[in-house]
Amino acid sequence: MKPYWEYNKEHLIEKENEITQYEELCTNILREIKTINTNLEATKEELQTTRIELAETKTNLQTTRTELTETKTELKADLSETKTNLQTTQTELTEERTLHETTRTQLRNTQTELDVAKIKLLNIEARMQIIESNISKVVV
Repeated sequence: MKPYWEYNKEHLIEKENEITQYEELCTNILREIKTINTNLEATKEELQTTRIELAETKTNLQTTRTELTETKTELKADLSETKTNLQTTQTELTEERTLHETTRTQLRNTQTELDVAKIKLLNIEARMQIIESNISKVVV
């Protein structure tokens, strides 16, 4: 049997080894906690940056929405004006077509009247030649 002090000494050495292992474990845990804290701080900074970027993006989107609404309103007004102008132009074209057709009809009527007048003139000239011929026969 071992003397008590040797037994106690071995027991103390075991306890010392356990304490050393716990100290190493605690040191490792503390190192991991520091790493986690460092990563957490970096993540917090990234989140803050992301929040700022999201706020800027939201503002930009609101501005874009406002601009698009204004553009839409302007385009609707332009479209309405263009539609009105197109209807006016269509009406004017219809009136021009009617005037053109009327003018063509008047031109055909005038041509017919001119042809009739030419025929009458030719008849009158022929009669005048007959009359002149008859007059010259009477005079002779």
